[in-house]
Amino acid sequence: MTAAGTALVLGAGLVSPAQAAPADDDTCTRGQAQSVLEAAPRGWAQIQRGQDHAGIARADSDCSYFLFGDWEGSGSTHTFTDDDVFAGQVTWFYPYEAAGVTRREAAAELLSEADRVWLTPVLPDGTLGERVELDVEATPVKNVNLPDYGMTVYRTFAVVLDLEPGEYISTWHAVYADEVVQATDVRLIITP
Repeated sequence: MTAAGTALVLGAGLVSPAQAAPADDDTCTRGQAQSVLEAAPRGWAQIQRGQDHAGIARADSDCSYFLFGDWEGSGSTHTFTDDDVFAGQVTWFYPYEAAGVTRREAAAELLSEADRVWLTPVLPDGTLGERVELDVEATPVKNVNLPDYGMTVYRTFAVVLDLEPGEYISTWHAVYADEVVQATDVRLIITP
């Protein structure tokens, strides 16, 4: 991102999504996965207020993974069950007030972001199967007032997945101004 160089990429929620699937009686649903796309920063806010027991806070922490891996930008491994429907997500934040630009300028920056995601099965012999590009859903540009940054615009990108048991590689590319600016592989394990 340009402007004052202050645009941030933060996983939707600023907390680490699940490293393991929820208990069998807490299967992740399509609605929870979709809520991660639509309102994940609200989940983070609920968690920060200690409201991590239900709703978007639970979906954000238990029913999603960061497309970019971990906070260092390296890959990670996430486990879900074949009953789970979950989201791979990333949210781009641009604190325009702190950057000294207008909301319109910051929104234009976010709208020039085009994330891409592929899914590749790991075959039983350890080789990789056919890599398939997934449809990435994106929200419109939304507003949030972040305590440390002030008025901020953000946009979430996500894929909603319902996978058969096995192992998969989720590959994410952040494309800005027709150039790949970040790329990460994340390993997904789906248990029966």
